[in-house]
Amino acid sequence: MTSAMINLRSALRRKLLGNYFTNPTASHYVREVARILEVDPANLSREFARLEREGVFVSERRGGQKYFRLNKQYPLCREVRSIVSKTVGVVPQLRSEVAVIPGIRASLRLWFFCQRVGRRVERYRHPHRR
Repeated sequence: MTSAMINLRSALRRKLLGNYFTNPTASHYVREVARILEVDPANLSREFARLEREGVFVSERRGGQKYFRLNKQYPLCREVRSIVSKTVGVVPQLRSEVAVIPGIRASLRLWFFCQRVGRRVERYRHPHRR
């Protein structure tokens, strides 16, 4: 059953897991998450139910609301977090944002080149340092 959980084809699932793995201690009720992610609460409720059956999320009732949080006891929690961070986490978002800046690739290459040359020059000047 865990193979269905790792399926990240659903945009809603990617948003949901990305949000919770970015904030792993978060505990929210459905409408609160729907507002944060700007998604339909009914669809989100169904997705939470599926992921809760899989064991990824656990829920608890507080007052009249059902709060969801990541299940840290889920056997594949680390693996799923790793997959989510590589596909929908902060790094891919930064990569796509930075990619649209004109000349950024050339600037980064120059910066990395200067860093390498700077270390070589420093070793030449001070051979006793490492």
